Amino acid sequence: MLLLSKSVWTSTMNRSIETSNIIMESIGKVVENYKQSDLLCEGCPRIPEPKLERYAPNSATVFQDSARIEAGFRLIFHRVIYKNEDLDESDHEEYNDEEKTDPEHYDVVVCHGNVIRYCLLRVLQLDTSAWLRFALNNGSITWVTIFADGKVSVRSVGDSGHIPKEHSTYS
Repeated sequence: MLLLSKSVWTSTMNRSIETSNIIMESIGKVVENYKQSDLLCEGCPRIPEPKLERYAPNSATVFQDSARIEAGFRLIFHRVIYKNEDLDESDHEEYNDEEKTDPEHYDVVVCHGNVIRYCLLRVLQLDTSAWLRFALNNGSITWVTIFADGKVSVRSVGDSGHIPKEHSTYS
């Protein structure tokens, strides 16, 4: 597989580290940045709406998890600001003009269903209390493109066609 990966981000939980190692082997080259972060660990990002009888997280857990998961979102998801742009936004990555013409690259994020659902809603600027309305198979791929002008395109959510049906599991 030919994939120009700038970074591979992974949760510090064992199943994410194992999966990220498999992905990096499949990429076939060393990525520029391999980063593990506790901010990407599984948790409860919000009290779900509508409330569910079978899932009722306590307020203390949600308070801690939501702040951590939001910090993980802000660490990874943002638009690129090129140095020739006249914008006063200090929390964005900056690239030289020459890098603007570099081939497409991908940041791979290996984490957990609740974190993926939350980040997907955040990147789309939708109400994050709806995070449990998405069903994701374990090992599935969600592909989001953030363009330099800030526009967002979601190309797939929870795609698990690469996993044989008999090995597919649900989170």
